Amino acid sequence: MSTLNEVPWLRAGVGETPAQGGCIMQVIDWIHHREWTEHPPCVLSLLREIAVEVNDSLDDVGRQKLLDLAPRLMGTSPCESWVSEALEQLWLDLPEANYNLDMLVKLLDEFDRLTGRTKTPELDFSGVCEVMRA
Repeated sequence: MSTLNEVPWLRAGVGETPAQGGCIMQVIDWIHHREWTEHPPCVLSLLREIAVEVNDSLDDVGRQKLLDLAPRLMGTSPCESWVSEALEQLWLDLPEANYNLDMLVKLLDEFDRLTGRTKTPELDFSGVCEVMRA
């Protein structure tokens, strides 16, 4: 398991630099290959869009829970087009397709089921919030 003590703080919106913190996609991009964009190539576009909306809808404390999903979001792209289409259909079929943490988890569960993915990177974010807010 990899321990990450230098992960930027999750915030609403985007940050100009890692020191300012950033949205979940910027932090995933930072973890994945030390770049700072909202469009990490390792995350499926539908999941990226939903994760950004969820990120911006949560308060500062709730938003940090998204860090637990970072390993699951990483590696969802590229994927077969039929997987992407199935996820999009599931999202469209959900009652009141709103952006929330439970919906994001449901879509990630379905991604894992469709692709047979059983393992994701294990990352330890203990202490991140305290380090980055200090």
